Amino acid sequence: MDESNKVIQNALVAFGLLAIIGAVVFISLSIWYGAWVVLIKILTLVGGWISG
Repeated sequence: MDESNKVIQNALVAFGLLAIIGAVVFISLSIWYGAWVVLIKILTLVGGWISG
């Protein structure tokens, strides 16, 4: 009984770690993508201002 509990516990810990890593990656990508979009908009505005 103790062995199966240990296996379940390890599975839960592994799943939790994967969920945390997934969330961190997702948030990082969202922030990076958002920053990228903002950067492109700023460059577009500056480019239009310079050429205009």
